[in-house]
Amino acid sequence: MRFVRNKLLIIALLILGISFSQLIDTVSLWDGSQLVGSFGEAGFATVGQIFTVDPIYTILDSWTYYLDDLGSGPADPSPGKFAFYVMDWEVDKAVGSVLFESSQIITTNNGGADGFEIFEFLTGGLHLEAGNDCVAFLSVCE
Repeated sequence: MRFVRNKLLIIALLILGISFSQLIDTVSLWDGSQLVGSFGEAGFATVGQIFTVDPIYTILDSWTYYLDDLGSGPADPSPGKFAFYVMDWEVDKAVGSVLFESSQIITTNNGGADGFEIFEFLTGGLHLEAGNDCVAFLSVCE
């Protein structure tokens, strides 16, 4: 499988919008520049966050990731391509059907010149099963 040619650096990544006005925000804990790791051909093909669905707040409205498209230099000017997914999670792997899949997304600030780029995924009020473990993740596209 051929992956995106450039290297995306991904940061602590979670703003989880839930219905009934509950907001889970881990971005406020981030310093705005600290990198978590590489995402793409030169790093991980898939990165994400595991979470347990609250017994009251079971609707996922949105999810936000912050990526910095640093590329791998002048020889590789292509932007990163990826999609966002939500699935159920059991022990150490995603299971069952894909609950949500975005269209393919392409980074726009190639070379990292503009710093971190914000990618917000609106799920349309995705109903999740209370108490279930789920995973929200990005995966590279060819």
